[in-house]
Amino acid sequence: MRIRNCGSYIMFERLMIIQELIQNNPCTTKEKLQSSIKNQIGIEVSIPTLSRDLEFLRDRIHLPIEYDPQLRGYVWRESAK
Repeated sequence: MRIRNCGSYIMFERLMIIQELIQNNPCTTKEKLQSSIKNQIGIEVSIPTLSRDLEFLRDRIHLPIEYDPQLRGYVWRESAK
């Protein structure tokens, strides 16, 4: 059973969708993210909200998400250590 009435659960689901989509696809646009979130959890997300989510995942959670201007989308880039 999914809980839909709590904002933090919805935010968590949204962040997980973003992470999974970018990690498992060669290039992901904000429009693809919007569509996936709407299809999977039934909510519409604005581009500014997606921008904040991407910033949070990259800067606070330290996920290797980068924008690739040549591909015009977000990619998962784990640096070689």
